[in-house]
Amino acid sequence: MADDLIRFHDEALRQLLDSPDGPTGRYLHAAGLAVQSAAKRLASTPGRGRTYTRGNVTHVASAPGDPPAVDTGRLRASISSELARDAQGLHARVGSRYDVERRAHHPCR
Repeated sequence: MADDLIRFHDEALRQLLDSPDGPTGRYLHAAGLAVQSAAKRLASTPGRGRTYTRGNVTHVASAPGDPPAVDTGRLRASISSELARDAQGLHARVGSRYDVERRAHHPCR
């Protein structure tokens, strides 16, 4: 028993944990897609809040605590996922750049 050693093959371990094509990368990619799908499903729920008219379009707002009610569908369409890497390793990132883009084109005054 005292002669038993555990040996790690560095390249195989790196492939397992750090490669986007390895099992960890494939799992994180699939998990990111599942979260993206769930977020888009939530962003498809109709509003249950106040109904009002803006111009000649009637809109039902989201109720407090609900996801945003669909208005144009741009937010929902912008939800995406990606496999990314930082100092801690691979991770899946899910989100939307819609708000960032909207603010860049229509800054608050």
